Amino acid sequence: MQLDRPAAMLIRLPKIGGFAGPYVISYLNERTHSLTASFGFIALAYVAAGTLVLLLRVHSPREEAKIGSKKLRRKRLS
Repeated sequence: MQLDRPAAMLIRLPKIGGFAGPYVISYLNERTHSLTASFGFIALAYVAAGTLVLLLRVHSPREEAKIGSKKLRRKRLS
C-alpha cells in the first residue's frame, strides 16, 4: 500500500529529527561548553512546530466532499 505524500512526510520528518537532533545538540554543547544553546535550540524547534500546527488548516471529510462536488460541477459545466 502506497501512502500519499503528506502522510509519508509525517512519517519521515520525526525520523530525520531523531537522527539529526542528537548531532545538533552535541555540536552546540561542544561549541559553547554550555547547555544553554542546546536548550535554546530545542525551545526554538518547539516554537516552530507549534506555529506550524496553528497555521495548518485541516479539512473535515464533509468539507472535502463539498469542495469535490463543486469541482465536479464546474467540470461538467465547462
